[in-house]
Amino acid sequence: MSEHQGDTFVHVIANIDTETGKGSIRYVLPSRQRTSSAGRAAANPPDNQVRLVLLDAAGTVLGRVQPELRFEACHGDEKPTRAIIQQDVEVPAALSEIDLEYRGQKLDAFRPERATSEAIEESVTFGLPLPGHPDKLTLGTPGIGQRAGVTYLIQAKPNNAAQWQTLAVGQPTPQFVVDKNQFPGAASLEVRITQNTGFQSRTLDQRTIELATNRGAVPEGLGGANIGAAAAVTHVRRNVWELGGDWADPILWYARAVGALRTKAINDRTSWRFWAGMHGYHQGLWEFYGYKSAAEPIPTGADFDKFWEQCQHGSWFFLPWHRGYLIGFEKLIRSTVQTLGGPADWALPYWNYFKANQNGLPPAFGSPDWPDGQGNNPLFIEQRWGPDPQQPGNVFIPLDAVDLNAMTVPDFTGVASGGDPGFGGVDTGFEHGGDTHGDLESQPHDQVHGLVGGEKLFPGVSTRPLPGLMSAPQTAGLDPIFWLHHANIDRLWEAWRRLDPANNSDPQQARWKDGPASLGQRSFVVPLANGTPWEFTPGQMSDFASLDYTYSDFTPGDPLVAGMPGPARPGAALAGGAAMPPPRGPATVEVVGASSGPLPVTGAGAQTSVQLDATMRDKVAANLASGPAPGARAETVLLNLENVRGYSDATVLKVYLESPGPGGAPPIERPVGSIGLFGVTKATDPNVGRGEGLSYVLNITKAYSELAGSGNADKIGVRLKAVAPVHDAADVKIGRISIVRQGG
Repeated sequence: MSEHQGDTFVHVIANIDTETGKGSIRYVLPSRQRTSSAGRAAANPPDNQVRLVLLDAAGTVLGRVQPELRFEACHGDEKPTRAIIQQDVEVPAALSEIDLEYRGQKLDAFRPERATSEAIEESVTFGLPLPGHPDKLTLGTPGIGQRAGVTYLIQAKPNNAAQWQTLAVGQPTPQFVVDKNQFPGAASLEVRITQNTGFQSRTLDQRTIELATNRGAVPEGLGGANIGAAAAVTHVRRNVWELGGDWADPILWYARAVGALRTKAINDRTSWRFWAGMHGYHQGLWEFYGYKSAAEPIPTGADFDKFWEQCQHGSWFFLPWHRGYLIGFEKLIRSTVQTLGGPADWALPYWNYFKANQNGLPPAFGSPDWPDGQGNNPLFIEQRWGPDPQQPGNVFIPLDAVDLNAMTVPDFTGVASGGDPGFGGVDTGFEHGGDTHGDLESQPHDQVHGLVGGEKLFPGVSTRPLPGLMSAPQTAGLDPIFWLHHANIDRLWEAWRRLDPANNSDPQQARWKDGPASLGQRSFVVPLANGTPWEFTPGQMSDFASLDYTYSDFTPGDPLVAGMPGPARPGAALAGGAAMPPPRGPATVEVVGASSGPLPVTGAGAQTSVQLDATMRDKVAANLASGPAPGARAETVLLNLENVRGYSDATVLKVYLESPGPGGAPPIERPVGSIGLFGVTKATDPNVGRGEGLSYVLNITKAYSELAGSGNADKIGVRLKAVAPVHDAADVKIGRISIVRQGG
């Protein structure tokens, strides 16, 4: 099927700013039929505003087309000026050039490069299994490399769908990998590879593959031949600060894609707001901040129940759910980038705030302007106030409020009874808002959310401060920096596994690997770029080698920046933490002492003391001195801040232990970490959460040993220092502070 076929249309994708008069043609794709996403062109409309001008080789005008403009969304009363053009244009026989004009001025031109005329006689291979990945099939034509002026379109149509789906556009070669999991419920898949040359295209091959058997994969006459499978497509997620500039191409295309998705309706499965609603939704905040009008309908009951308010927090599913969420989001952005004329290998950057001089907000997210100086940058968010209320909008991560102590915890799963909750969290079912977060979720995940989002008082609207978008789970997904933060958390998960593969491993229980759906609860599911549901399990997310992405660097962070004295490993002691071998044997959790009652937190913070039980104090001292028995767990001392309630999700509290100084000297103080109250408002309100607040666990073994390890102390002081002042109206209160031991 390699004969040339005449094309009736080309699909033109362009951008324009009607205020500045700047614009460009991003891509021109030949087509033999109108695309469903583009409006029909008017025949030679009046000469005003935006035009696509068709010319022959001599520059003679063959026709003018008035395209449909899709303006990017704006906040408040702002007038939209930046628009995306997606327009079908009928191709005259002599067409040689397409110009973009605005008010009679030529802004850009598209002229196809001269393509090589070399014939393609090789047989196309379809659906050969990718070695080691039975769910992935390769497409391609051996020996075909890149040719000037030639691109390829990859399309598929499952037997349970009526429309062709575009898998890739603008490919430099016909090599591609198809994931069967993108087509749930399909028994067969019709696949088509089209070669585009200028304003013409031809179908290289089109074939139906039986997905269960891959029947139809090898073209006739090639059975048994050693064809060689194409390499898997691996997208590399790179450090946002190391892309080559503030507005490097990956960031520029991300901004363009975000702008395009924000124009879509909230109930469109491929819209920006639909994806944010999957993480969480708060009608009042969304409407107050201008992300939804009061009259605008949210997704239908079926879509709401299937997709929305799904994020996992306070659960051992926190990491795998967010990984699947990121994968689906990255595919949607990549598909949108390709539609806009961008690269097919776009990958989501990550923000490693633990690397030297990279704890500031990436510049493209902090400016309301695009790189050309024009406003309406979709990466800029007004409700991103940062950690200092005296400098709203100055967003950075205070390095004394975050750490990477979680990287030394060898158990993925912990306990919810006051002991260590584990690197990945405690054993739960489907949990949209658990009260005890795992070690990596507690630090740095929660703190970064609150430090970036911050909060602000709106007199006359609320007596309590309102959270920035990043500060609350119900609004965080609306902020474009959310996804770069979670890419870093996802990177740290894989980095933890690589630090000590013998000990740092994911759960193997079926109830974790198969997810809550295996328990009769909700499935983990996100829409693909075409809107069809994609269900995934933690077990699939745990198999990192089978995923289609990786990271440019798995180093957790620079040691001096992250509070790490060297590469994290079991047995390493981090700031305020324990030096301990991987725990073995059953864990016993016992209370050593507790505060006398609730502790309000206002202004700069709060202070109290924990009275130690003499018997338990002596037991801990003896165990610390002797070390663990063979096969037993090492003695660990933990600080519990229990049932923390309040209405300030942005609050971050640095925590210190204190003991009296000798001979009347000032108290001796040791930092032991920090807590971030991300999600506390929901956890406090019994109408939307459990009403019991959040509980936090800090490993204080090293600091406790220095201050009370001798067994002479009767009590330990605890001081909480707020990164930003805590408003009285936020009503932040800690139910109890306790010290527990965990050991054999």
